[in-house]
Amino acid sequence: MKAAAGKTEKGDSLVTVYRSNSDECKVTINSPVREMFKELQDNAVYTALEETGAEGLTVEVNDYQALDFVLTARVKAALFRLREKEEG
Repeated sequence: MKAAAGKTEKGDSLVTVYRSNSDECKVTINSPVREMFKELQDNAVYTALEETGAEGLTVEVNDYQALDFVLTARVKAALFRLREKEEG
């Protein structure tokens, strides 16, 4: 099962989350500005995962130069949608 949030427009990001067989979260971030903003991007994504208590997920972030608060919001929205789907 998977869920997504966001858009593929400049200043936004598309975040997709999947359930995995692991207890840990595996995160992949693709971004044209990754080299410059790696620390901020990692912090935004991992903070959102910690705040929501997420476990056992694969998280794919396709960033289109979004600010850190946008990344956080998109991760949380994708997790919310995944949980809604799982609850049926």
